[in-house]
Amino acid sequence: MSSTGTVRRANINHEHGQSLVMFAVLLPIILFIAVLSVDVGNWWVHQKRLQTQVDAGALAAGPIFRECFRDDQSLANTRIAAEAAKYAGDFRRDTASLNRQVQEPGDVYVALNASRYWKQSDGDSTPSTGYGLDYSMDSDPSTPGIQLPSDPCSARFLDVKATDDEVIPLWGRIQNWRDFSLSVSPRTHAKVEARKLQGLSGFLPWAVPEVNPRTVAALFVDQTETDTVDSWAFLGGPADPNDTETLNGETAARWNGLASVNVVSQTGMIVFTSRQLLANADFAGKSLSQICALPTGACYGGTTNTSGIEFVRGTPVTQAVSPGGPVVLETVELTTLPPPAGIPNPPSTVSCATTDPDSAPYFLYNADCQVRIRAQIEFGSLPSPRVVRVNGNASCNSGVALSLRDGWWESTWLPTIDNGSRQNGYTLCWRAGTGGGAPRGNWGGQLMQMAYAAFPRTGGPGSGPIVYSAVRSPSSGCTAYANALDTGAQTLCIDVGLEPPLREVGADDPPLFLRIHGGSLNQMLDCDASPRGPDEEIRDGCQTPYQVNTRDLVCEPNPTYRPSNMPPPLPPPDPDPWPDCIEANPGNVESMSKGIAARFEDGPPEGASCPPNLWDTYRLNDELPPSDDPRVVTLIIAEYGTFDSEGIKVLPITKFAGFYVTGWFTKSAPPMANGCPDNDPPPTPPFCGGGPCDSDDNKVQGAVWGYFIRQVDPFPGGRPAPDLCDFDAQLATCIPALVE
Repeated sequence: MSSTGTVRRANINHEHGQSLVMFAVLLPIILFIAVLSVDVGNWWVHQKRLQTQVDAGALAAGPIFRECFRDDQSLANTRIAAEAAKYAGDFRRDTASLNRQVQEPGDVYVALNASRYWKQSDGDSTPSTGYGLDYSMDSDPSTPGIQLPSDPCSARFLDVKATDDEVIPLWGRIQNWRDFSLSVSPRTHAKVEARKLQGLSGFLPWAVPEVNPRTVAALFVDQTETDTVDSWAFLGGPADPNDTETLNGETAARWNGLASVNVVSQTGMIVFTSRQLLANADFAGKSLSQICALPTGACYGGTTNTSGIEFVRGTPVTQAVSPGGPVVLETVELTTLPPPAGIPNPPSTVSCATTDPDSAPYFLYNADCQVRIRAQIEFGSLPSPRVVRVNGNASCNSGVALSLRDGWWESTWLPTIDNGSRQNGYTLCWRAGTGGGAPRGNWGGQLMQMAYAAFPRTGGPGSGPIVYSAVRSPSSGCTAYANALDTGAQTLCIDVGLEPPLREVGADDPPLFLRIHGGSLNQMLDCDASPRGPDEEIRDGCQTPYQVNTRDLVCEPNPTYRPSNMPPPLPPPDPDPWPDCIEANPGNVESMSKGIAARFEDGPPEGASCPPNLWDTYRLNDELPPSDDPRVVTLIIAEYGTFDSEGIKVLPITKFAGFYVTGWFTKSAPPMANGCPDNDPPPTPPFCGGGPCDSDDNKVQGAVWGYFIRQVDPFPGGRPAPDLCDFDAQLATCIPALVE
């Protein structure tokens, strides 16, 4: 054998020894990497599963935030916590929790709105309170030093924190390898907020006007001159938008303030409102036509200098007479007190004090009642007999005669003031002595006093949403009427009561009547472009997404929102931003009826029976209707006065609102709506002349009725606003949003 072969065999034997040494060195590293890889993967599986659990808990609890609209929110907080625990995987909090963690389900510990995660020192004896951690976080960190409540309804969010205690490593299950395995507790959280609803699709193409101004002002004009505003004053509204009171038998939001007014012979007051905050506006010297034409403004009772809802008579009023004169009207007022003894007081009289106890005799919301007039007149040395009449002719031999009692010329009850008759003016005339040449006069036919009978309906100048108005004197503590004052600078107490914003009604209240179609009150919208028509929009809801107008509540002159460009083309291109104005289009009753029949009476699915009317059940059990009840719909809220006239227009979307439909009009011809067996009948007065009527009565054609509801619903495709839900609002539509 050669020496070369011997050397080769020696080298091979030497290499075999090196491999064993290298393997011995690398084996612990390989095992460590294997242990690390498997345990990290196992930890990651636990972490991902834990994230799924907290996400599920937060999302499940989101819709339950609607219970926070209750007066007693403790039950809502309990239900929110229970719904989160049902899906979050903590078997101590809920033994029937639907989501199990892998390997060791009992190692999950969940705390709600907690300031930190659970740790072993917290123990496991109080799971119902998150082991003492629930609601321990500060719900508003922007207020340092002030610990605000963090229960879900107060915080308006739910933060679900979960800990998976010491994930058991897979390698650690082999006893001899336990010391080489990792042992770390995964922690994670999910947060759902109840936010205001910014926009959505699927709502019904119906709009409801709402009275919700941010600015209210009293404008004063000289009724004998032009419509230039002589003086004006902002009025302050309720500190809490939910604050209301009963005025003239109606629920109202009171706006009041002091006004410095230059009282002239005939001063009129018009009420201006705007959805915008016009804190720096200056109306002095501007005309009513300019002010009332502001894009988001409205004037009640009109836009002319003689259309006010209040009248202040400037006194004294002098008429020259020679010899023996002048004749001076010192003061003149209306009253609802019975006439003095000796003056006729018919038993059939209906005093306006009974119909409108809070503002009669000058502003009458209900009217169909009577007032009297009384005046103090100085005749100088003119001869007797002296005669004073109201609304008499130039000769003063017609009209209602006044009688002198204790220095006052007093009338009997004047003719009935009809509801909705607006300005009811009164003039005075006088005559002294007898014969055809006796002195007589009427102060030039000037208006001496006025009673305003509310004209709340749209379609013309009127009082709109005003249910109460009064002008009073500060010297009386703002209790005595000041509708007759000395001319010149005066300070007046101005009091106005407006219809309140839309709200939920009480359990025992009748359903609300929404005139969606018909005449000048048409409230139909056209939300989708052709070929979809009104019946399809009602059946399926609007496919085009829209959002609340948070800019300036103005649509035109932006060319995007001209009627010729609305609605946007289909299919919707998912515009961003979504349209915040929508087209109002009259449509027709037949299309509306077909849509109602398809939505509520025929499905979906097609041929399904009518959905049950469960409103009484919900109210009896103090429950809010769930979003999956077919009678729950979402409507658009528009500005009051939007539907004052007919025709196509584009209007800003002020907000969305939930509505529970309990009934609708019917038409006998198929495929029109025929109604459902347990529908509520139409509300009775005033829509049916004070008596009962049927769903097919002409007076209710184009109408639906039901109840506004407050919502926190997971609207598919809905867009949350940045602001959190306001559970104190009378009408709010909110959406749960998973934000973390």
